[in-house]
Amino acid sequence: MCAGPMVRTRWSALAATYAALSVAGCLDEPVAPGPAPTLLVLSGAGLTDTIGAQLGDPLVVQALDASGAPIAGLPLDLAAETIDGRATLLVRESSGAAPVPALDLVTGADGSASVFVALGERAGPARLLVTHPPTGATETATFAVLPGGAVSIQLSPPDTVITNGTPLRPRRYVYDRAGNEVARPLTYTVTGTLAVVDGMAVGSGVGSGTATASIDGQTAQVNVTVVPPGRVVIGGWARTGLRAAQLDGTSVVSRDVPGAVLLIDDAPSGTDVAFAFRRVVRGTIGGPYQRVTSPSIDAFVRFERWPRYSGDGAWIYFEADLGSHSEIWRARPDGGFTEPVTSYGITTPVGPDTFDGDRYPAVSHAGDRISFSSDAGRGADTPTLRVRHLATGTPVTIGVPALSSRWSPDDAWIAFVTPDQELMRVRPDGTEVSALTATPFAEGFDWSPDGQYIVGLTPDGAPQLLVVATGQIVSLAYLGAGLTESIAWYDDPD
Repeated sequence: MCAGPMVRTRWSALAATYAALSVAGCLDEPVAPGPAPTLLVLSGAGLTDTIGAQLGDPLVVQALDASGAPIAGLPLDLAAETIDGRATLLVRESSGAAPVPALDLVTGADGSASVFVALGERAGPARLLVTHPPTGATETATFAVLPGGAVSIQLSPPDTVITNGTPLRPRRYVYDRAGNEVARPLTYTVTGTLAVVDGMAVGSGVGSGTATASIDGQTAQVNVTVVPPGRVVIGGWARTGLRAAQLDGTSVVSRDVPGAVLLIDDAPSGTDVAFAFRRVVRGTIGGPYQRVTSPSIDAFVRFERWPRYSGDGAWIYFEADLGSHSEIWRARPDGGFTEPVTSYGITTPVGPDTFDGDRYPAVSHAGDRISFSSDAGRGADTPTLRVRHLATGTPVTIGVPALSSRWSPDDAWIAFVTPDQELMRVRPDGTEVSALTATPFAEGFDWSPDGQYIVGLTPDGAPQLLVVATGQIVSLAYLGAGLTESIAWYDDPD
């Protein structure tokens, strides 16, 4: 005999359909739940929509017994999966009812039950679990929840640099009202040296421009500098360092060296550079470095400056400070031989503010001529540009005020900086003198290998790029502004 009255729960009707109640149904003896039903999703699952959408078609599930016959009156639990504390779905008894996190259903005469589904605020996969707890039978209805319309957009960084021909790929932060990331493509409009190709903003020319990205009425803008492909090496970066980098600011390699790196030049091939911080040395950016000149000259050469490789890499020309004046010398890169190129035998000291001697050597790419700055009157106030044929020693006095100079890759032009920091050019025979830009340039500059650009420095040491054909200036200050002495095009990509 049972000790007390039978307690009915919401599962008691189901138990009656699976097994006849007997004395085993007493409270102290659990009722066996019977065989597990088969639960099926008939329709309304596998749908995709945006957050918060209320799906128009209901989710229909069906319960079948072992013989495949529908089970009527079977209670089912519905529960949406919760991720990060947020429900991925909500359910409603009818299309007009308010959504709730969970709902219990009972199958009808055909063994089916339906429920309306509302998508939650968390984008991503969503699952609705249909269960019959007494037997553990489970079925899963899956949905895909898309982010809603974008309500905010940011692009980072707001100022960036790309190489001509490459697409702009800023970091994007696009979110819907619930904080879900919106990954749909952005629409770009551009100005300046940019174009839109296959939906992307792409560098088109050399210069600057803006790219405006838009999505769902939200916009964000990026200021873009477009540079040509190429690599440079900077001497005097942070005064005692060397730095190599792509023009777009990537692949940066920096190195501290013992002393102030005043001037730098790159070898015509290979990874070597030559620079001076009292003596001329050479080596790779990362070192080690070895002296180029012979120690036998130390007794009368105080300082060595402005090293310049010859076009074939067989010589390094430099300015030798002899105390009373300066001369142009050259040395073998391996340090085996050093000799003067211009020598005047002047021994009378001059005042500290007076230019005296030959300075700033530059070598033609053919290796047959050098240009340099000279005070033709030995103590004259204004140095002028000269050219010398190395085989014969024949001088050509250009006669224009000049400090440092550089030969164009085809040797058709000599670019030079005047004492007033003007960047100009002249033919090697002294004709066709013209200004390249009105923007001031410091002494340390270099032509690009194709002759289309000149990379140099502002007077306060910020790298800049000149487009020779147009005179346009592109700031490269991001490469390391300030305390920079010289910059050279670094031909070797490694």
